[in-house]
Amino acid sequence: MAKESMKARERKRERMVARYAEKRAKLKAEGDWEG
Repeated sequence: MAKESMKARERKRERMVARYAEKRAKLKAEGDWEG
């Protein structure tokens, strides 16, 4: 069962990364590390 939840968490993280990659890149470019 743990494996299934691990996979689910991985997928969720991938979605979050994809969603925020753009925003994060912009913030990095501006040098804003506080969020």
